[in-house]
Amino acid sequence: MPISFLPPSSSSSSNSRFHFRPHPLGDECVRESLHVFFGQRHANVGTLRQAFPQYQFLRLKQTHSSLVHRVSHRDPDFAIAGDAAWTQERGLSLCSITADCMPVFIYSPEPLAVASIHAGWRGVAHQIVVKTMASMATEGIDLRACQFFLGPHILRQSFEVENSVRDEILHSLTKENLTKDNITTDLFTPLNSARSLVDLSAVVAAQIESSGGRRENIHRHLADTKTNLLYHSFRRDRDSAGRQISFAVLRAATE
Repeated sequence: MPISFLPPSSSSSSNSRFHFRPHPLGDECVRESLHVFFGQRHANVGTLRQAFPQYQFLRLKQTHSSLVHRVSHRDPDFAIAGDAAWTQERGLSLCSITADCMPVFIYSPEPLAVASIHAGWRGVAHQIVVKTMASMATEGIDLRACQFFLGPHILRQSFEVENSVRDEILHSLTKENLTKDNITTDLFTPLNSARSLVDLSAVVAAQIESSGGRRENIHRHLADTKTNLLYHSFRRDRDSAGRQISFAVLRAATE
C-alpha cells in the first residue's frame, strides 16, 4: 500500500484514516485519544497555550542530537536536552520546534503512548526516529500497531546538500534499503558530482519500515517550509527565521 500523503491545510487523502483540518495556527487531527497538530509560523508556545489551555506543553532543549527521553507531567518545560520524548500520560503535549527540520510523531493505540521527535538531517542521520521506536518497544509498545506522522519540513526540491551530507544521511539506512534499484528515485536526486537533492521524509519512512513500522501506517504532510510562506524557514530567512511548534498529545478521556 502507498504511504498516505497529507496535503497542507486540507483533509488527508482518501486512503488515510487520519483526517487533518485547518486551524488558525496550523493543521490538526483530533481523534478520541489523540491530537496531532502541525504548527505554522504563528504557532508558538504562547499562542498554543492560549488555544489549548487543557494541555500541559513540554518542550525539549533541542540540540540536533539522538537523545530520547521518557517524560511525565513532573518534568519541567524547556529543561531537558534532547530531540525526542515519549509518554503514556494523557494531557502532556509533546512539542517539536522546527524551521525546516521535520516534526515526527508516533502514536500507539494499545498500549496508549505518544512520541514527539525533532528530526533535522543530523537527527535523521543519527537515527533519532529509530532510537525513539526502540525506546518505546523496550517498554512493550507494539511498533506494528503504531501510526507515524511526518510533518511539514524542507522537501526534496528545496533540500540541496553536498554529497558528503547526502551520504551521511543514507548511511543511516539498512543494506536492504540501499540496494534497491530505485534508490535514486526514492531517496535523492543527483544534481552534479558534488551536490544532490535529498528526500528526508522518504529516508525516515524507510527507517520506520526497516525498524518494525508498517508502511500503510506512515502519514506524510506535503508542505515545503522553504517555499511556503505559511512556515518559518531557516534556509529561506537565515538568522531572521523564527520557529513554529508542532505537538502530539494523548487526549483526556473526558474531552
